[in-house]
Amino acid sequence: MNKTNLLNEYSNTEDRLLISKVLDKLQYCDTRNKITYLYFLNLFEKNLIIKFLNKIKKTNYLFYGGYENCERTVLFFYPSKYDNNIILSNIKNIIKILRIELPKNLYSKYNHKIYLGGLMKLGIKRETIGDIITYETGADIIILENISNYLYNNIQELTRFQKCNFQILDIENLKNITPTFKEFDIILPSLRLDSFVSHVMHCSRNKAIEIINDGRVFVNFSTITKYNKILSENDIITIRGTGRFYITEILGKTKKDNVKIKVKKPI
Repeated sequence: MNKTNLLNEYSNTEDRLLISKVLDKLQYCDTRNKITYLYFLNLFEKNLIIKFLNKIKKTNYLFYGGYENCERTVLFFYPSKYDNNIILSNIKNIIKILRIELPKNLYSKYNHKIYLGGLMKLGIKRETIGDIITYETGADIIILENISNYLYNNIQELTRFQKCNFQILDIENLKNITPTFKEFDIILPSLRLDSFVSHVMHCSRNKAIEIINDGRVFVNFSTITKYNKILSENDIITIRGTGRFYITEILGKTKKDNVKIKVKKPI
């Protein structure tokens, strides 16, 4: 496997750097016969890596982020001789939870942005943090174990968290919170992806096409760069930096021949 030749296929500097890191981890796993891992990846990075690993016919890997359909996942490589129990045992030592419990006067007042903003103030890299599961009384923040002590010892120094309680927990203690959604109807000229993106991002159709071409839009967790893709009922659309949308029902045509659909979005 010639690393230079493989990397030459990527003209984008960030993509090339990511694939280079993947190859380094893969080589370490193969030569040392040990589980190795990268960091928390977004959906775009995950799909880029999957396409690459499929191309070089590698199968001894998995993505894990703490729960089913999570947005950010860690890439793990494992020796082929390892069974699922060994793999999962290692993962539990690598991925942890930072649980933040709010004082009663702050119940329901903190959202994803507030938690993430606080963590970023501590100078840590976004790639060390997975999904942030918020609920009325606090949040479970999925993190890499190697930053757990630092977070625990420093996050309580931030003004917004000074009256909170903190715990570092194993990943199996992740709260099984039923997500809450905001449901609303939208009217579109058509069911094309660019039309949908333009509407929910409050931008022009040309800007929506640019966002799609940049690989920032996912339909059912796969990168879509075809801006005129027709959406369907039950599709899940994720837009990096904006959020995730579920098309729950296509309600039909309006008098002006537009399409009315029912959408829900996690809150």
